[in-house]
Amino acid sequence: RRFPFFPTPGNHDYETQSAGPYLALHALPDGEVPAADRGRYYSFDWGNVHFISLDSNLPLTRAASGAGPMLEWLENDLRRTRQFWKIAYFHHPPYASGPNENDPLSILARQHLAPGLERHGVQLVLNGHEHSYQQTRPLRNGEVVEPGTGTVYVTSGGGGASLYSVSPRPTIAFAESAHHYVRAEVRGAQVTLHVYRVDGQEIDTVNLSPLPALAAEG
Repeated sequence: RRFPFFPTPGNHDYETQSAGPYLALHALPDGEVPAADRGRYYSFDWGNVHFISLDSNLPLTRAASGAGPMLEWLENDLRRTRQFWKIAYFHHPPYASGPNENDPLSILARQHLAPGLERHGVQLVLNGHEHSYQQTRPLRNGEVVEPGTGTVYVTSGGGGASLYSVSPRPTIAFAESAHHYVRAEVRGAQVTLHVYRVDGQEIDTVNLSPLPALAAEG
């Protein structure tokens, strides 16, 4: 009752009535989301941050095949926002090492979500699915770019289930197979992520300070 909760659906939510219990439990922002998809994805502003929660399950599959509206909604949503920070989160990571890196939905996220998020200057993407902690270097089109000019993808899947191994990748700056949680702090033009293991030890700190960019007209 004291803290707002803005979730995103995972693959296990879809194992029961296409995420029916998930939709029944949460009251989420409607925005401009088409009526049939309300509750599955949405966006909201908090301070100078524009958050986008996407559904990388059925809505992504439909949108990638041209039969669903989520990608068009995402394009319009990112085009409208004027917030300094743009942070997206969804379940299947586009860029993460582990047993699920070639999951069909992770591939669709890499092909259909990452390009639009990067094109519109989303600085941070948060994911799950891989049961580990991973932080990429700043990326654009799957390639490492200079700090402050790309998108950083953070996978936080160490909430309590059995852990997965992580293999080294040139795109990954730091990774650890550990139960953990991530705490974020936004201060003006800087976001700091603190990553803690369950024993309280901080295993990673991520500082994001994007370079200034002029907004496109229109």
